[in-house]
Parts: sequence; C-alpha cells; structure tokens
Amino acid sequence: AALNARTIYIVDDKLPKMETARTLFENVDGIAIALRNMMLNANADDRKKQLDVIAESRKVGDATVAELQGMIKSEKGTAKLRAIIENRAKYREGQEKLAALLHAGDDEGAKAYLSNELRPVLGAYKDALHILIDHEIAQIRQTGDAAIATYDAARELMIGLGAIAIVLAAAIGWTITRRLLSQLGGEPDYASSIAAE
Repeated sequence: AALNARTIYIVDDKLPKMETARTLFENVDGIAIALRNMMLNANADDRKKQLDVIAESRKVGDATVAELQGMIKSEKGTAKLRAIIENRAKYREGQEKLAALLHAGDDEGAKAYLSNELRPVLGAYKDALHILIDHEIAQIRQTGDAAIATYDAARELMIGLGAIAIVLAAAIGWTITRRLLSQLGGEPDYASSIAAE
C-alpha cells in the first residue's frame, strides 16, 4: 500500500507540476524568440506578428501560472512559485520597455537594453523556474528512494517468512515421521520383514 501511495504521489502530484513548469519554461522561450525576431526584422507587419505571439504567450503563461498556483501547496513550493511570479512580472515589464524602444525606432537603444538589462532579468526568471523544477525533482527522488526502501523491506520480510515456512514444514514433517515410527513400533524395514514372514 505504501509503495502504491508513493507511486500515485509521483504520477498524480509531481509529474503534473513538472509538466506545467516545463510549459511555462517553453512559454518564456517563445517570448524571448519573438523579442529577438522583433530585433532582427524592422518590418512593421512582422513586428506586429511578433507582438501577437507575445500576447498569446502571455495568456498561456497566465493560465499556466494559475494552474501552478492551484497545484503547489507546500510552503517551500509556494515560496519558489512566488519568486517565479515576481521575476515573471519584471520580465514582462522589460518586454514592454523593449517593445516601446523598437516602436520608437530606437533599434540601437533596444539592443543595448536587451543585452544590458533584459537578459539578466530573463536569466533570473529562468533561474527561478529551474529552482522550482529542481525542488520537484528532489521530491520525486526522495519519494522514489522511499518506495525502493519499502520494496526492499517487503522483499526481506517475504524471504524471512519463506524461510520460516520451510523450517516449520521440515519440523512438522520430522514430527509426523517420528510419531508414525513410534506407532509402528520400529523401523519400517523391520516391520515389513515381520509382515512378510
């Protein structure tokens, strides 16, 4: 039962959190690529497309963060999620500043802002995501180790019970044989030789 409970914990609790965090991570990368594309192409239509990609990615990100908020219950996990939310807000603010610079036609200022200010903010956001993921991985490993210990203990118990059963069966067999011998009055060969006469 303990082994099954631990497996359910991993499958129903930890894996969905990991998948959701991975979705958020992919979302961050999608926004970063769209921002880069805006930097590479000065075409107004293409920049508009990239802004649409960013807007859609933000919607997905908002839903993903809300989903994580519903999933994460532990104090440590909540603190890690709070760091993600704070860094995400800073990154979103930076996206707006970069888009404003590009919209104003200040491509050089946008490049400087991206390199000097926005990239470290993005790095902090990704680090916060990695910290949550690492936290979940550590809990999965801990649960897995406990499941292995439960399996080992159950296996040793079964081996021990099997050995006891063998010893008991041998003792019962020996006892039955002794009783039969005592009731026959001697060795079976001797009894059969008397019967043959």
